[in-house]
Amino acid sequence: MAIRASFCLSVILASGWCGGAAAEGTDPTYCDRDLGYHFYCDPEEQAPQAALPPPVLKSSQLTPSERLEAEQAIFQDAKAAMVLDPTPENVETYMRLQKRWVDNSAYMTAQWKRVVWANPDLDPSVEWPTSQLGRQTEREIERAAEQASIAEVKDRYGIFYFGAGDCDFCAVYEQILSGFADRYGVTILPVSTDGKPLQGFEAYQVDTGQRVAMGIANVTPALALFDSATGEVIPVGYGMLTISELEYRIRALTTLETGQEYGVTRNDLD
Repeated sequence: MAIRASFCLSVILASGWCGGAAAEGTDPTYCDRDLGYHFYCDPEEQAPQAALPPPVLKSSQLTPSERLEAEQAIFQDAKAAMVLDPTPENVETYMRLQKRWVDNSAYMTAQWKRVVWANPDLDPSVEWPTSQLGRQTEREIERAAEQASIAEVKDRYGIFYFGAGDCDFCAVYEQILSGFADRYGVTILPVSTDGKPLQGFEAYQVDTGQRVAMGIANVTPALALFDSATGEVIPVGYGMLTISELEYRIRALTTLETGQEYGVTRNDLD
């Protein structure tokens, strides 16, 4: 009888049944005590949390540059799809995207004009006319200013000319310089870089190092101003220049601050 009772007790304990009730791991009365693994009180395993996808930013949450970058990416993808697989659908998609860009560009241009018309400080044609009559009037004003500036500085600045006897362009340019000197009464100091006579000037010097000393490039023809007050050498330009170009450059280099001819000053961007 004792053996049978012991056997029954073993069966009861193995089946987890005691007094007709199962010991459930979720029973707070039973499992609040630290009874261990063998008393069926293991905590429920929590399922691993799935990684949350990154938040999708709405267009209103993007900066303008980010929106533009996204639009450009869409356009480039459509273009690539059309080139790699030119189906009617891919071609139409690209064409419609392209039309949207073109239409928006045209709209922006129209808006740009209206802003310029309403803001004279943004309209360059206020100071620099674009009409034929306006350009003619502007040129007459500029020529008068150029002539006045050359007359003002001619006694301070000398003009060095570097030419060569075997230079065909120099022969023509020397005639232009001669006429320029006669018109304004300026002094031109001709220097022959190859030692040969200069057709436009009877009297000339042979280059014995003047060009290098003045920092003038080894290019002919070349023209430079010499400031007798400061000893500064100012290159005017290389190659053939017309009289109007000479007038403009000499005025800009001797009487105007950089940018003054366009009515602008330097703006620091930092």
